[in-house]
Amino acid sequence: MKNLCRFGLAVLALAAVTAGGEAVSGEEESSGEQFYYQPACLKEKLKAGTAGTPGLRDFLQAFADKWKSPGVQDYLKTSSEPDSSYWVKYPSERAEDEVPPFGEVFSARSYRYADHSHFFAMLISTVDEEMRETASFCYYRFDGRTREFVPAALFDSRNDNFISVDNAYLISENGDIVRSAGFLYDESEFPLYALEQQYVWKSGSFDPRPPVLISPVKLLSPASPDGKWDRLSLTDIDGDGIPEIFLSRSDTGAQDVFFGNGAMGRLSGISAVPASFRVSGNGIAVSDASGLNVSYTEIKDSTPGRMLTLSCRNDSSAKNGKACRGLLDGREVSEEKAAMFIAGLAVSRELRPDYSAIREVQTAGNDGGGAD
Repeated sequence: MKNLCRFGLAVLALAAVTAGGEAVSGEEESSGEQFYYQPACLKEKLKAGTAGTPGLRDFLQAFADKWKSPGVQDYLKTSSEPDSSYWVKYPSERAEDEVPPFGEVFSARSYRYADHSHFFAMLISTVDEEMRETASFCYYRFDGRTREFVPAALFDSRNDNFISVDNAYLISENGDIVRSAGFLYDESEFPLYALEQQYVWKSGSFDPRPPVLISPVKLLSPASPDGKWDRLSLTDIDGDGIPEIFLSRSDTGAQDVFFGNGAMGRLSGISAVPASFRVSGNGIAVSDASGLNVSYTEIKDSTPGRMLTLSCRNDSSAKNGKACRGLLDGREVSEEKAAMFIAGLAVSRELRPDYSAIREVQTAGNDGGGAD
């Protein structure tokens, strides 16, 4: 099941997924009855229709009563699952081959927290006859005072402030929830890379695990020749809402920066481990620890443009005490032209990335759990 969230497998389902109160809905006439035909998690509450503490079937009944969901209604009519069931998948695995390729499918689970409060998770999706998919993840808390299911928050939104982010979800039978946040840049809205976050249900609560960065290519650099990283900062340099990818290693403190629009790659042109970053709205300067090797790269729409690299040595007889060789896009340039290029970038602000822990960086299509 976990592989369904892997880059290149479930990634196409990311485009129309909503969560946390975002609505994707519609109505259509059928036999004189209004019915809900595209799943959504709305801000509106669901009313529990039975007395006592509701079970998963009660939650599904409240959802069907509100939205006339055809898949949930069919499940409630045909299922022999007991009312006390805490896990539902529709259609069941044995029935999946018996339904048309379009229609409504869902999985749902109930949770009892250590304080005896009740929560319910639901992942529901629809595929229409033109094979367009709409999916939603729902998470509700049961309010015993008002006898309502209330939309609740579950996930950290640390990386949700960037545009072009959509989410895919999985709910497992043991209660774990996986969220894959895909960053969509190309014209077909195919995710260039994704963050996969697992929330493990354990002892009456969720334990969020550090996310995994899933990349289509191995992110190699002098800071990590083997492509193994365990710290990440998504930081928008040029203000376009698309983050640049800063990676670091906790064992050495080594770091580097990558662009994530188009073919992913380094934003640094130096062959040494980057020690510092200076940025502006249209570029970045990357220096090594000595300060004698620096690269200056233009950035527009999160895509690198021209790059100037300076390789210097200390020389007391030279201007500014350094003798430098400058290459602009691989061609040698004069000091004057190099100075003009640097002045145009105006990279004067030092950037210290706010790193957070990740488990690893995985290359797309690798099921072995590593970055190979």
